[in-house]
Amino acid sequence: MKGVYTLILFLRREKKVYKWSLRPGYYYYTGSALNNLEARVKRHFKREKKRKWHIDFLTTDNDVELIGAICAETNVKMECKVNQAISKLGEVVVGFGSSDCKLKCGGHLFRTEELKRTEILMEYRKLGLSPYIIDLSTI
Repeated sequence: MKGVYTLILFLRREKKVYKWSLRPGYYYYTGSALNNLEARVKRHFKREKKRKWHIDFLTTDNDVELIGAICAETNVKMECKVNQAISKLGEVVVGFGSSDCKLKCGGHLFRTEELKRTEILMEYRKLGLSPYIIDLSTI
């Protein structure tokens, strides 16, 4: 199944990832899976893996708690549309995870002080998607 997802992470302490200095707080990363949505999300939840994407440097870090992921099945490429809709909820980390971005998103990672799971679910629904949550207890 193809789809779009948003990882929800909590960063416990300040962290430098490449050129980005990240402050403690909640972080949300939006990506797409063009083949197997749940396999892609499960890969992100693994601590031990080859670091392939920017987000892998957060998901493998012991100072990062992987809270869950909001997912939606779709055959339409929705990664950037979802990202643009939800990133307005916080501070965008400019350039993070958007090197192949087609819609010129500022970045595919953003930060908030408080958890915004409900607000993100609402934005998914506004885009006509049917979101569901995957967390560590469902993997």
